[in-house]
Amino acid sequence: MKDNKLYVIQFNNGCFWCGYNNYDKQLRKARIYTSYKMANDAGVYCLERLKEVKSFEILEVELRIKE
Repeated sequence: MKDNKLYVIQFNNGCFWCGYNNYDKQLRKARIYTSYKMANDAGVYCLERLKEVKSFEILEVELRIKE
């Protein structure tokens, strides 16, 4: 099975991007991206739209089913 990387956006205030102009401190609500480029583009878009956010970072996450 190919190992696909997944990414989320975390802002300087510790919150994660959820989409629809929302962010939350809970990782479970974060929007998950399959491409680093798409996540970065969305982060730049967020900086333009959300005035209270000053910076962001892209974090790689792992999503798996426990057996």
